[in-house]
Formats: sequence, C-alpha cells, structure tokens
Amino acid sequence: MTGWNMPPGVNEWDIPGNRPEDVMEEHFWTAFEHKLAEENIEVPDGENDSFDAWNSDWFIRAVDMARNMGYNLGYAQGEGDAQMAEAYHEMKTHEVLDNVMNEFRTKLHDLITEMSKKYEHED
Repeated sequence: MTGWNMPPGVNEWDIPGNRPEDVMEEHFWTAFEHKLAEENIEVPDGENDSFDAWNSDWFIRAVDMARNMGYNLGYAQGEGDAQMAEAYHEMKTHEVLDNVMNEFRTKLHDLITEMSKKYEHED
C-alpha cells in the first residue's frame, strides 16, 4: 500500500497493522515461536491436540504478562544502571572540582606567602 491513494493527512502507518508497534508485535510473536522451536518446546496448536494455545486467550495473556514482567525488570535494571552512571559522573565531577580547589588554595597560599615575604623585606 502506498500513500498516493489515501486521504490527505493519512499515512500508511496510521492504518492498524501497519503501525510500528504492530510490526514490533508481529516480530515478537514470530521470534517467540522460533525460540520455542529452538528450545524444542512444543506448544499445542490444535493440529495434533484438541487445544490450540496460539489462539487461546489465556495463553496470549500469559505470554504478554511474562513479556511485560521481563520488560519491567529490564527497565528497572536500566534505571539502576543509569543511576549508578549518574552517581559515578557526579563523583568524578566532585573529584575534579576538589582538585581544582586544592590547586587554587595552594597557589593562593603560595602567592600570599610570597607577597608577605616581599613586604617583610621592604619594611
């Protein structure tokens, strides 16, 4: 389907089934099916069994629930990693600032000492 035969303002991806999230959903189920086959996990499909899991509402909901739990776990781990990276960056920033301030104090001390000696000798 191309955009030439659609109403103005309508894109291909506006149509259900063509949206990026629909493509991702289809990819998930295809990858999931391949992974099950790869692991030799047989899912009843209604051909040799009286039960067809692929068209069963509870099976699809259970897989969605497991997928969401995995996503949430991964998201939480990613959040933890981001917080650790931020804390590390903050620690490094403080370390650099401390070094700069120490160098400044040392130079200021040296300057004051030098000026004190210079004015002591002039008296």
